[in-house]
Amino acid sequence: MMSQRGAERQLNLRDFPLVLKFFDKDRNEGMNPTRLSTKRLIWWKCPRNADHKWQMRFRKSSKSLRCPFCHSLAYLFPELAKEFHSKKNAPRAAEVIGARSHLTVWWKCSKNGSHQWEESVRSRTKRGSGCPLCREKK
Repeated sequence: MMSQRGAERQLNLRDFPLVLKFFDKDRNEGMNPTRLSTKRLIWWKCPRNADHKWQMRFRKSSKSLRCPFCHSLAYLFPELAKEFHSKKNAPRAAEVIGARSHLTVWWKCSKNGSHQWEESVRSRTKRGSGCPLCREKK
């Protein structure tokens, strides 16, 4: 008996109306949204901003989708995103990391570039924490 975990299944996006509005018909040319494979990468397009496009698999457990760009650190917290250490966090980018992510990343102080530290994105966006080295000096 084959495990359901690795089995390919067909999904009908009409059963998921909140997801169907993200389906990018142009980039998924020839793909039928009523018969999608759970193993196949699918192109999605934000209904609020047509420039926001991304590729990912759809899982039945995902009853809805969110645009990763509209909910990103860079989009929601542009000033804080300037402290995101792009070199130490590569290939990750502030434009695709969720603003409420628990992911721990590197930060670079906007007041003193030699101040660098690791902290979760969520602690910076939700709690408003700043540079720990500047905080210690006060």
